[in-house]
Amino acid sequence: MNFQQKKSQQIYIEIRNKLMHIYDIFGYEELRLPLFEKYEKYIEYKAVSEESLLKLIDRSGNILVIRPDATFHVLKTIQNMDEVFNRCCYMTNVFRFRENNFEKNDVLQSGIELFDSSSPYADAEVIAVAIESLKALGIENIHIDLGHSQFVHAFLKHIGIRSDADIAYFHKLLDNKNIVALNNSLYSADIEKKYIEKIYDLAMLFGSYDDVMNKAGNICSNAKMEQNLVEISNIFTALKSYGAEKYVHLDLGFSNPMNYYSGIIFKGYVNSHGETVLSGGRYDALAQTFANRLSACGFGQNIDVTIDIMLKKQLLEESNNKTIYIKGSDEQNKALVASALRGRNLKCIVDFNGCYEENVNNFITLNVDGENTEVKINNETKTYKTTDIIASKGAQLC
Repeated sequence: MNFQQKKSQQIYIEIRNKLMHIYDIFGYEELRLPLFEKYEKYIEYKAVSEESLLKLIDRSGNILVIRPDATFHVLKTIQNMDEVFNRCCYMTNVFRFRENNFEKNDVLQSGIELFDSSSPYADAEVIAVAIESLKALGIENIHIDLGHSQFVHAFLKHIGIRSDADIAYFHKLLDNKNIVALNNSLYSADIEKKYIEKIYDLAMLFGSYDDVMNKAGNICSNAKMEQNLVEISNIFTALKSYGAEKYVHLDLGFSNPMNYYSGIIFKGYVNSHGETVLSGGRYDALAQTFANRLSACGFGQNIDVTIDIMLKKQLLEESNNKTIYIKGSDEQNKALVASALRGRNLKCIVDFNGCYEENVNNFITLNVDGENTEVKINNETKTYKTTDIIASKGAQLC
């Protein structure tokens, strides 16, 4: 979260209250999570790369890890609870080393965990809560990709790719749809041509439920893959009971950076915003190992990304009630930007003679200067790529 921006602080309170209400009406109780864990436990955990861990040394010389993931800390928190505790939620910061700029190394995250049910309706409930969490914030253009963590693994093992490192490497190529590198690597690994053709099809196995399931049957090479499709089919049927299926599409080639998932996986987007806003899945083996629970399914929502989406949504709502005043020295791009914004039914005035008045409060000001465009709303200024505004009809302003 941008702690230096007043609007971020204000909108955080709104987001927290609305998300916690959604979690509550589904029966999820809030947990407070510990900040530290022993380094040795995270090495055993193997869910987060060692390079991303933020560490410190206590007064006794023990190496501690600052919480890089919420799920493990949820499991550690509930493992010794006396009463049966099957549904929990949280909102907390997680810390991973990304950049030397320390402000980029913590992410605000919320989420839920559902334990001790392997029913497809349990998976469907978790996905439904994820969708309702976004809808509660007034976000409707939601896109959920549903897959299975073992579908690609089962195929790669079937064609002779065995080691965890090799499976992770090929899965990443599939996830990124990097066909050129995939082609070179498959031929170098001496994979049969009939399987190479199938793996290309697997990389493109995403889209509507009916379309993907029809194609997936031709790619299945063993009983495990077939069982994975049965699980997805059962979950999609269950989603209809929640009225959530219209938001869900299939992607059987994607992976999740957290390597502890053992069943279905999913990730959520908001159309017109590039970053993943939430992700989750089933992690039975991890729950059995660290909390003595039979099964588990959950998701985490990136609140930093959510705040960004909400702020842009707020800007759009403000812009619909105001005139957009376009000034600057780049006459051609000023006209192109104005045309793009008018395509969204926004009122735009292009300044041709420099008569703009800074103190006019009902204006949103765009200063177009070649590659960059400054957008000023309520005395706050942000910079965007001019070409991005034109290409997306100003979508990134919302």
